[in-house]
Amino acid sequence: MTAEKSKYLENILKDSDDFSEIFDYFLTNFAEQPAFTQQSKKFKSPLIKEMVSQASAQIFNKIPIQITNMLLLNHERLGIIHGAGWVEAKLFNVFYCKRINKGLLVITTGKSTEMARITPTPTKPTEQFGEDFIESVEDFSKHFKHQFPN
Repeated sequence: MTAEKSKYLENILKDSDDFSEIFDYFLTNFAEQPAFTQQSKKFKSPLIKEMVSQASAQIFNKIPIQITNMLLLNHERLGIIHGAGWVEAKLFNVFYCKRINKGLLVITTGKSTEMARITPTPTKPTEQFGEDFIESVEDFSKHFKHQFPN
């Protein structure tokens, strides 16, 4: 659980389409290391919740999506937000790398495991999401391009 491993995670998250490889690397080198969770602090982010909702809507082909018991933790030194919860009564895990504005959502449906890279997509081409957006408690749903009609 070093800065080098964090950089490698960011690189494969940006470049790899093998989401299983990315999630396995995250689990092995971060989530399964007790110090990673111990050094993380409880965190709230409506923006990450919105990204989980958007990706889940695509996976389940349904709007609205019900997300419950979402718990996020922030590892400040490594710039990784991670957590879990329930979406449509299915367990999900998520992690998000703040420096590159990308993350991975993994949903266990019972029959299969669904994975999606998550990235905020602003409604205005000039708008960018930085750490201030990730750490804000503002409702960011109005800032997103919704992929599915209501």
